Parts: sequence; structure tokens; C-alpha cells
Amino acid sequence: MDISVEKLILHLDSPDYKIRKAAAEKLGELCDPATVDPLIITLGDENAEVRRAAAEALDPLGECDIARAVFDLFEGEDDSLKNLAALNDPRVVPILIHAMDRGEYNFRSTAIDALGRLRDTRALGPLLDALNDKYFGIRRDAVDALGRIGDPGIIEALVNALDDEAPWVRKASAIALGKIGKRIYPPVFEPEQLKNIESAIEKLKTLTPVSSDEQSNKVRKAAWEALKILEPKLEEIKE
Repeated sequence: MDISVEKLILHLDSPDYKIRKAAAEKLGELCDPATVDPLIITLGDENAEVRRAAAEALDPLGECDIARAVFDLFEGEDDSLKNLAALNDPRVVPILIHAMDRGEYNFRSTAIDALGRLRDTRALGPLLDALNDKYFGIRRDAVDALGRIGDPGIIEALVNALDDEAPWVRKASAIALGKIGKRIYPPVFEPEQLKNIESAIEKLKTLTPVSSDEQSNKVRKAAWEALKILEPKLEEIKE
């Protein structure tokens, strides 16, 4: 790889969006196949001008489909999630992971939502990390995405999220546990995960008392719905 190309690729990570944009534009002029992967990751940049520059640079490199799909996603275009999923391109997930902890709330939320809808297990680690985000909305979105992916291995983390200070996160956690419960198949269920199911049921029961607080009652309803799924599933597992 040419030294000038290497420097331009490094500039794609500059803290200055103008430098990132200029680097993407220059890489587009070079039309070097070695720049495809870093430009694809740059489609998840928090700045719209940089994203557009990366998308335009990828066009002559034969990557217009993924460039357009990701660009449209962050622009809020109709059917963008559907089009992104239809690509069935494994490179989409790293773009979204790159984007989910960058930029403003709505940008990050969009990336997290897309990761949940794509249901790719490569997103599990970053989504689990997002459960500690300072914004409750991001924590809630991460819980929802984890529930969509539905991996039984994350039950323990969702049980911990039932203690979140924000009722919206607790409600989302209960709903996510119910979704995962529907996808548990006892014949292929790992025995070590039995304890996590039991912990989830025990914790959900603590959320069921009636409260005078409207949000707490919404959590209560979600907890009951999850229990209706998990308790029979536990009995099925034990048989």
C-alpha cells in the first residue's frame, strides 16, 4: 500500500471532521481497492458530510449498494433498515458497531436499533457494554436490541438490568427476557444456563407488586408477561 494512502486512511480517524471528509474525498480520487474496508467503516461516521464523502468514494470502487444503504439509514430514509438487511452483507455489522458509540443520541440509537433488527451475534459484546451507558435511552435501546437477538447467554445481563434506576430500562429488560424465553428450546438448552433462568424468574417476581406509580405498573405488567413465558419454560427444561 502506498504511504500516502496509509496516511489518508489514518486521517479517517481524525478528531476533526473536516480532515476526515478531505481524506475520504482524496481516497475516492485514488480509487485504490485497498481503501474499501476503511471507507466502509467510515460510512458509520457521526458527521453526515464525512459519511457522504465516504459513500461517494466507494461508488467507483463497486460498493455503491452498501454505501447507499448505510447512508440512507443514518439519513432516516424510508425502508432503509429493510434495504440494509436485504443486502445480507456481513460488513454492515462492524459499521453499525463503529457508529453506536459515536455522535449524538439519535445517531447512536439508530445504529443500536439496526443491530438489534439484524440479529447478528457479533453485536452482543458492544450492546452489553451499552448497558452501562450514562443515558437511560441508550441503555433501553441496547436492552431492546439484545432481546431481538435473543441469545440465552445474555440472560444474566438482562437480569442485572432489571435493577436499572430507569423504569423504561427495567420494562425493556422484562420484555427482552420474555422474547428470549420464547426462543429457548430445552433439547438444546445448556444446563449451566438453568440457574440464569431461575434468577430471572426470582427477580421478575420482585417487580410484580402493585404500585401507585404509573411507570412502575408498566414494569409490573411486563414482568408478569415475561413470567408467563419463563415459568412454563423452566418446568419444561427440568423435565
